[in-house]
Amino acid sequence: MSDREGVSGRPLSEILKELKEKKPNIKDYRVFSLEYVPKEIFLRPQSEPIGRRILIHLEKGGGGSMMIIGDRGTGKTVTVRHLLKETEKIAINEEIPFQHFYIPAMVYRTTASILGFLASGGSPDYGRVEKLRSRGSILWAEAKNVIDSKRTVIVIDEADFLRDYTILYYLTRETQALIITISSSTKWVNNLGANILTSFQPEIVDFLPYSALELKEILLMRAKMGLETYDERGIELLSKIIADEYQGDARYGIVALRYLGEENSWDESSIREAVLTSIKNIEGFTMRRISREALELLRIVVARDKAMKQEEYSTTSLFPAWHEKTGRTKPTFHERLEELDKYGLITITERKRGIPLSISLRLRNTELIEEILKERGFPLY
Repeated sequence: MSDREGVSGRPLSEILKELKEKKPNIKDYRVFSLEYVPKEIFLRPQSEPIGRRILIHLEKGGGGSMMIIGDRGTGKTVTVRHLLKETEKIAINEEIPFQHFYIPAMVYRTTASILGFLASGGSPDYGRVEKLRSRGSILWAEAKNVIDSKRTVIVIDEADFLRDYTILYYLTRETQALIITISSSTKWVNNLGANILTSFQPEIVDFLPYSALELKEILLMRAKMGLETYDERGIELLSKIIADEYQGDARYGIVALRYLGEENSWDESSIREAVLTSIKNIEGFTMRRISREALELLRIVVARDKAMKQEEYSTTSLFPAWHEKTGRTKPTFHERLEELDKYGLITITERKRGIPLSISLRLRNTELIEEILKERGFPLY
């Protein structure tokens, strides 16, 4: 096959001609990225207290903290980032020195790395951040200079992935920045020491799952931005399926909408197939990020879930099987349970002291585990 031929053996010129004749229905693929922040979004009622707090900080300063919680796919991140973009426009019009930093804790997990990010002015260059990080205590002063130079909002997303919490003590005690944390639960707050809790006392805003009506509005907005043509009844059915069967997780709807738009096919069979494909891609991406030990534990959870056929069960029976496969200790076992919980693959329910934790499986595409284990070169049993 020549380098001008496609995988099928046809010349690329033929494939290009076919694509042009087909007239793709997607006009902007960015719209269907989960990282995309549209110029206009569906504003939930929860956006009002967040927007008000940001505006008060813009006008009067004073800092403070907010904690945004809610399940994945409930619009937490896109809402906060949209409100900050809108605030930036107001600040420019009113000539108020303003800046905001968005920090994904999955990337910047330690106090030192976050301070390096802030000291560099929010540089995406991780190498530069690491270089700054190595400068020790000087880093605190450099970060503070950047923060104090303007009215500042600092967003720490996926805050439950932080490896230490000194950053919260520093930011709330030593700066006048408004601190906003975003996470799927408040469990991580239990790990905060008393000294941090005395200064980090956030206003809590809870994002509930989307309803079918809310999802329809969101998906229609995305369809108008990203598709040439679409079927409103098909989007209504997609919204109902996501709300009724998938806890209103907008991520599945947005990605499924892309697949539906590509084929421009809107019957129920196509919609359900697109939803399953979106779940496979999103969950596959997540499982490729977790550790080998966590993936091994997830496989055991799935097997136990199928055998027991219960919505919730104790973690007690899981450790022996996992220890046999990995040889690791109980503290590590609990760390891997927490890892799966943070990534939204299981839910851990904490009960009374002395009673074992209970868990429920949230992973939907369970067949994908073996595929990823094989892909990552892990032994299959």
